Amino acid sequence: MAWRLAKTVPWPAAVTGGMADAGASPDSRAGHALCQPRSRSESHVDERGKLVPGGMAHALRPFPALLLLASCAGQPALDSPDGRHGVALPHAAVPGPAPTAPSVSDRTFIADREALERLLGNSGITLQWIGWGRRGDLAADYATDLLHLRGGQSASDGPGKLVLDGVVTRIDRDSFTFEGRIDIIDTPDIGRVCRREGQMSFRVTQNRRYWRLQEMEACDGLTDYVDIYF
Repeated sequence: MAWRLAKTVPWPAAVTGGMADAGASPDSRAGHALCQPRSRSESHVDERGKLVPGGMAHALRPFPALLLLASCAGQPALDSPDGRHGVALPHAAVPGPAPTAPSVSDRTFIADREALERLLGNSGITLQWIGWGRRGDLAADYATDLLHLRGGQSASDGPGKLVLDGVVTRIDRDSFTFEGRIDIIDTPDIGRVCRREGQMSFRVTQNRRYWRLQEMEACDGLTDYVDIYF
């Protein structure tokens, strides 16, 4: 059977050609002596101490030689990043932090030019707890394509105060969108502090001459009427 195998299973050219690695060191070649080719007529003693005829040696050696092919080449075909034999898998890309979106727009969207002119020329701001008789001042600045509003109202006979500060991100015929903060302090009761912050809307209703804040109820169950006049 061994002689038939020797004829039907020839010594692989890939094995015989790759065993004598020109790039491998003498120590490496000595360490892999089992991989060195022998003459077909050469007999040798196998690992169990038995004499194997030359022909049988070449019939049986291709199988372990194929298993040792990677080590006979002088270095592993594929190494892991830490030096151990194996397949080196690509490192997964680590995404960077997502860019932070700006909190407000960089310009005011103008859907109605006349409404913009009315807001720029406004005639003040009031909170009903402080009173409608004497309006507070509201400055409108549109110098950089983004309309800024800043102002408020203070009580004449107490500590009550209204403070508004922010920008207009959109203005339409009868409404505008405001983003910023509105603080109501010490009114209608001493010690009350009510802050609205974020995006809010003002709207003209029933052909009145002012825009009224639509987020009227925010603190303590009270309804606050914040009005901007034109």
